[in-house]
Amino acid sequence: MFKRSFAKTFNDTKNNKYTLMWELQQFYYNFAYLASQGGYIFGDEGMNSEDIGLNNEGAIKGGQFLQTLKSEVLPVKMGDVNYDIKKGLFSSGKLAMDINGPWSIADYRNAGIDFGVAPLPAIEGKPMTSFSGVKAYYVNAFTTYPNAAKLFAAYLSSAESQMVNFEMNGTLPANKDVAADPKIQGDEITKAFLEQFNNSTPMPSLPAMDSVWGPISAAITDIWDGGKDVKTSLDNAVNQVKESLATVQ
Repeated sequence: MFKRSFAKTFNDTKNNKYTLMWELQQFYYNFAYLASQGGYIFGDEGMNSEDIGLNNEGAIKGGQFLQTLKSEVLPVKMGDVNYDIKKGLFSSGKLAMDINGPWSIADYRNAGIDFGVAPLPAIEGKPMTSFSGVKAYYVNAFTTYPNAAKLFAAYLSSAESQMVNFEMNGTLPANKDVAADPKIQGDEITKAFLEQFNNSTPMPSLPAMDSVWGPISAAITDIWDGGKDVKTSLDNAVNQVKESLATVQ
């Protein structure tokens, strides 16, 4: 993890200068803290909604670490941070580090910022495990041109198309052979995101995820804004998730 002593010298809350930011209200980002110490959403690689790991020992430990960042690194309320706010601060030099995804790179390059990208830091020697996701292309069963649609989807998924997409938009490839191409490996920004991909876990695609976002986001808000006990907050959230799942099964 970065040295917290840096925050003591860089932070200047009166002038909106901060060491580190991420979208505080988004569990998409907060998950990495819980997962770093062994927390998880569903067991069996995200396929078993009866096994919820958001209040296990590791998740609690990760949540406790997260809670310490408010007083020592980012002394703001959750509602004070959103994507546009932190983008503006980073672009103006008032934010030293921004936890973000590859979709942000074009904006920062266009702003003429001299910046670099690094994988998320380790917490107590354990890497932060972020969510990962990929794009998928579907062919509508009612299309008038099914063969052309399938050919188009196949092209978009091809190695050739992924390389073109990288060269034009900086989009990370899902194809391993393309990712190993010297052009991509020679791009330090893309290479750093691919390194983080090795410490990521696919976001569960089960419908049960709909029951997770609300309770766990509320728990993180209690932990961050309210200073509530981490274990109690996560236990309550998981109980709510289980109750919600019981009503839809």
